[in-house]
Amino acid sequence: MAELNEPLTERELEIVKLVSAGITNKEIATQLSVSPNTVKVHLNNIFTKLGLHTRTEVTVHAIRSGWVAAGHEPATKPPEIALLLISGHAQNQLPNTSHLQPTDLPPISALEDNHLAHGDAPPDRPADPSTQITPADTTIQPTPAPAIFVPILPKVAPNPQPMPQLSRWRKMALGLIMALMLIGIVISLPTTRSVATPNADGTNLVEAIDNGFLVPGETTRWFQRATLPTQRARAAAIAANNNHIYLIGGEINQSASGDVLLFERSSNSWRGVGAPKPTPVWNVVASIVENLIYVAGGTTANNIATNRLEAYDIVNGTWRVLAPLPRPTTGHTMTALNKQLFVFGGKVANNTTANSYVYDIASDTWRAIAPLPTPRSLMAAVALNDRIFVVGGYDDGRESSICEVYTPTTNTWAECAPMLIPRGGFGLARIGSTLYAIGGGQASFVGFNERYDSVNNRWTSFETPLIGDWRNVAVAASLTEFYVIGGYSNNRRLAFTYVYEVFNNRTFLPDLKKTQPNP
Repeated sequence: MAELNEPLTERELEIVKLVSAGITNKEIATQLSVSPNTVKVHLNNIFTKLGLHTRTEVTVHAIRSGWVAAGHEPATKPPEIALLLISGHAQNQLPNTSHLQPTDLPPISALEDNHLAHGDAPPDRPADPSTQITPADTTIQPTPAPAIFVPILPKVAPNPQPMPQLSRWRKMALGLIMALMLIGIVISLPTTRSVATPNADGTNLVEAIDNGFLVPGETTRWFQRATLPTQRARAAAIAANNNHIYLIGGEINQSASGDVLLFERSSNSWRGVGAPKPTPVWNVVASIVENLIYVAGGTTANNIATNRLEAYDIVNGTWRVLAPLPRPTTGHTMTALNKQLFVFGGKVANNTTANSYVYDIASDTWRAIAPLPTPRSLMAAVALNDRIFVVGGYDDGRESSICEVYTPTTNTWAECAPMLIPRGGFGLARIGSTLYAIGGGQASFVGFNERYDSVNNRWTSFETPLIGDWRNVAVAASLTEFYVIGGYSNNRRLAFTYVYEVFNNRTFLPDLKKTQPNP
């Protein structure tokens, strides 16, 4: 329902201009491609909003408000907005009317007004010399010539009427709508906690948020295992065999740790084992070669980078100290290939570096190799066949999606397809020929994990149990699954142990070689 002083709509302004041109409702309906009834509805709304009662009043109001201004147009062009009634002059003898004021308009008879109000054509009316317009700067005398209509070219001004105050009930309705929208937004926000339900083996199945990354009909492959004894981040995890995961060092309550923890897959439990690391560190990187877990560099208890290389013997639970790194380094990454350790990037003396080194286990020596093409820290590396993939990272407040490949035999670097989003402080696992990038969010939002198809050089997304940030995690890969342990999320350290079963539908076949008779 229209209300007094309510602004006119664009359609209503258009009809006001056509009404001011003396056009009937039927003609207006034809021009606007609407029905005459629709035109009448708009007219009623116009009368109500302007507080007027006739088409004449609407015309005068439009001219006085500046919505319509006079200007000459040839009579052969159909009128668009307004007609001035001029009596006693031939068409080619029209005076200059640009100086006229709205009050100079001639009156329209009540009979004509009645016809116009109902949308009919205006009746013929005799010339009235008293209504002839004689501008001050002309000397044209009245003549008995019949009246003619002169079209006026409109100059449309914007609607000058102020916005009315909303009524009380409209304000209440608007407030209720906004409150409902806010509640809906809050409810739809993702949670940083995953929901777990009991699984058949006594562990917990993670009900990962349905963010469109699951294959139709597939349930999540994420599961929760036993939680850590204490919350920690920036530790290193190593899969020693298909049953044991070692967790070394890390940060506990802002302190560097030298703990060695063991997760036993068969019993789904954590326990402390062996001697603690001689040099407690966080930002730990580790690799395993045969029965030794090598830990290089990191940040010590006094928040200073170290160059220590120490190895943990998983058979007797003891540590040995080996040749130190060429430089104290933290935030770097390391992986093992062909009984050698490869270290890339990180920070040296608080500066991001591209330094790359290789450690030869047999000779207990380090040497420099081709530096990283892109200096950065908090990236991840894994070896695949005869190459090493170094992915992601963090530098100068920004995360990176870079993927670079190092070939030791040629000591050269090449590019690989970048990740879908930048990631820093994340974990990288390899199962078969596929790489899995988990977490991140050192400086950005993370809503999914990624897998890399090394054959087709392509990254795709898969679901995550934690949304937002999931960084400084420890990742260890076995033959069929990988574990993601601890880390940070939502500014808090975690004690979660997650496992992602890459091959969760396994079939065990007998070893036919042992059952076949000798030929």
